Amino acid sequence: MLHNDVKYISEIEAVKRFIKVYNEKNSTDYYEIEKNEWENTKDGINEVDVYCYSNSDLPRLKIQVTKCDPNYSAEFGRYVNYKKNNNFRNLFQNKLFARKVTLPKFSQNLKGVISKKANKYENKTKKDLILLLDNLGAQPDLFFYKFKDNYKDFLQNTGFLEIWVSGYNNFVLRLDK
Repeated sequence: MLHNDVKYISEIEAVKRFIKVYNEKNSTDYYEIEKNEWENTKDGINEVDVYCYSNSDLPRLKIQVTKCDPNYSAEFGRYVNYKKNNNFRNLFQNKLFARKVTLPKFSQNLKGVISKKANKYENKTKKDLILLLDNLGAQPDLFFYKFKDNYKDFLQNTGFLEIWVSGYNNFVLRLDK
């Protein structure tokens, strides 16, 4: 599997978890999830990773998906390579993968990830864009609640339409409200 295939699958899975909760909270019927085929092309719309469509007259959702912790993705990649060479069966047996994350470090990293995306796009683009943070279980769910409480002003002033996290075990939370 190529890097882009893994990225594509991860983004779609994050959106599937998110859209279910989004529909419940907003009484909407978004169902169709479509990868932006024009992403990363010269003439493409690069800020949108995934579109979601509804059966009703609702506008399509434009979603930018990003990892909560890029270091986690790198560690996971190293683990997969290590596992291939050493035949480990259990993901958490490997000490490369087990790391302790503190709330201050988590908050600093997550704020950096969000700031990077906020600074990358113009305000007119962000006002119609949902930022979806893909958390593959890298961080404890409780940290997101603390981050939401401690950084409410920051989150509300990034310019994005909405900011959500989509995580392991169907953990989905809107951070900016």
